[in-house]
Amino acid sequence: MIKKIINSDDKKGLLSNFLSLSALQAMNMFLPLLVLPYLVKTLGIDKFGLISFAVSIIAYFNILVSFGFELSATRRVSMNRDNIDKISEIFSTVMLIKIILLI
Repeated sequence: MIKKIINSDDKKGLLSNFLSLSALQAMNMFLPLLVLPYLVKTLGIDKFGLISFAVSIIAYFNILVSFGFELSATRRVSMNRDNIDKISEIFSTVMLIKIILLI
């Protein structure tokens, strides 16, 4: 019985997704450690600091504009996955609200 559960397609897909996301997360953690020293050396400390400051301001406004739509809109789309018109309405509404928040 245990072998039957382990060999099921769902378990293989779950394992594959887990390994892929783990590799992606590892790259997101270690790639900046390789790139940042090169950027500091190439740009100089002053320009790198200005770019880092600009990126942090952009990240702040991105959080402000996102306003939790990653969770709420995803939930609503998953609840209406068979209704294309409703998905289109949810997408349009979220984009309109994001544009209003951006302005």
